[in-house]
Amino acid sequence: MMSIQKKFFIYLFLLVILPLLLASSIILSKASEIIGSKSREAVFQSFKQTQFRLNQIVSNAENLSLKVLGNEDVQQLSTLNEQSSQYEFVMHTNGINFFLQQELKMQPYIKFFLLVKGQNLIYHFGTYKENVNAELLQKAVDNNGIPLWAHNKDDVFLVRAINDINKFKLLSIEVLNVDERALEQAYTENDVWATSQTKIIDESGQIVSSINKSEIGTNINNQSYVRSAMRGSEGYFQMMVDEKKMSVFFYTMNNGWHVLKIIADSQINEPQKFLKILIMVAILICLLFGVVFSVIQNNGIIRPIKLLKREMDKVKRGNLEIQIQNQKKDEIGQLGFQFKEMALDLKDLIEKVYTSELKEKEAKLQLLSMQINPHFLYNTLDSIRWVAIKSQVDTVADQLEVLSNMFRYSLKQEHYFTTVQQEVEHVNNYMRIMNFRFNYIYEFIVDVDENTLQLECPHFILQPLIENSIQHGFIDMVLEGCIQISIKQEDSLIRICVEDNGAGTDEKRIRRMLDSDETESGYALRNIHNRIQLKYGTGFGVQFYSQIGKGSKVDIMIPVVKRISSM
Repeated sequence: MMSIQKKFFIYLFLLVILPLLLASSIILSKASEIIGSKSREAVFQSFKQTQFRLNQIVSNAENLSLKVLGNEDVQQLSTLNEQSSQYEFVMHTNGINFFLQQELKMQPYIKFFLLVKGQNLIYHFGTYKENVNAELLQKAVDNNGIPLWAHNKDDVFLVRAINDINKFKLLSIEVLNVDERALEQAYTENDVWATSQTKIIDESGQIVSSINKSEIGTNINNQSYVRSAMRGSEGYFQMMVDEKKMSVFFYTMNNGWHVLKIIADSQINEPQKFLKILIMVAILICLLFGVVFSVIQNNGIIRPIKLLKREMDKVKRGNLEIQIQNQKKDEIGQLGFQFKEMALDLKDLIEKVYTSELKEKEAKLQLLSMQINPHFLYNTLDSIRWVAIKSQVDTVADQLEVLSNMFRYSLKQEHYFTTVQQEVEHVNNYMRIMNFRFNYIYEFIVDVDENTLQLECPHFILQPLIENSIQHGFIDMVLEGCIQISIKQEDSLIRICVEDNGAGTDEKRIRRMLDSDETESGYALRNIHNRIQLKYGTGFGVQFYSQIGKGSKVDIMIPVVKRISSM
């Protein structure tokens, strides 16, 4: 049996702590989701601000290349050949120098400018390490004047074919070199994420620019997050990168390159830690109040109930010395006070009953001392029987034998239970005496299942029923009476039925009498009914049926109990 204290703790856990934990987890999950979404949106908007600066660098470089394409000195220098005078070379070179000096004041990230005709370098501005790759020059020719962005391990190039503006004929190829560090500065100068990884990749997935210079030129198109970013124009998503959960932000530059920013989710979710701490503190406070409530509940409710139960257990064991002190004025206090009063009343009642029983037993002993010793009477009857046998008075001898057997049976009343067989034998003896007395006017029929003979049966339940039939059922009858006894086993029950064809009686009155203290008549029935219910419970007992002029019937139901030892 679960104690009330355990029940209170279970109710506290199920109705307070568990809902609190569930609600907290749901709130934390939803809040984390919202905060995470807002944080990523803020990061993306901050990240997109770098798009303008990078596109500006690209646009300025393309605009410069367009100006170079239409510059007259560039056009003229591109048409000169070996037969041209040195003066023309110097004049047009100086013109281009002046033009570029003015333009590059606003674009300091342009490291150098080259003019290539065929495979020959015909002009350069700034310092450069080596000639431009011939394959790249051919791609510029094939692009037919459309700017082409390219890169190698160290440099970023804009390559463009220069056509004759009058004849639309290829003259030369211009090469602009953009400092990769300018690109890096554009996407890192306002970056507050210390562990973020930002890189620019071209259409094939090669890294154009990165903080980690060693990975420039590496193709990372085999990475799933790179392919996902290249399929869109801009946005962000979450994905496992190098076995870590990352947020990937991306957008596309004007020249078709893609800018990627990768930040660990743990860093983006940093603001959520404060929320988690706040919720945990709230949970701990609630749990603390729960513990305080449990202590108050234990002292105010459970402890008084335990004390009351302890005193009840003492009463159950027969100790009526109740010790309940300082009870409060609430319901539990009133219950304790009333229990104490009840115990005191019970103690007084027991003392009165005990005294009364002592006096009653004393009176019975005095009465028995004045009565004939039953054993002496039994032995005397047996002696008279032997005298009747010697005198050949067989009828008297038979009656004395029957009476002696009945008296012997009655001496066993200290055993409250007997067997069905012994009870039937006793009632047979009784009917032999009654028939002798009334000149055999009664027909006595007994039908007993053999399998019930050795089952347990209450002592003296049949004789009172037969006696009732004779005294009340046949009192005014002249014709012969018939009394039938039927004893059957029905599953786990024994049904004992006593039926007569006597005058009958008021069935309703007898039934009321079975449940009352009425003593004028039917005392034997009520006595049997009470004895059976005291032994086997209220589900068993006597059922009475009767009709005026047709007779009466008594049904007794008792459980099947095997007799351990016979008397």
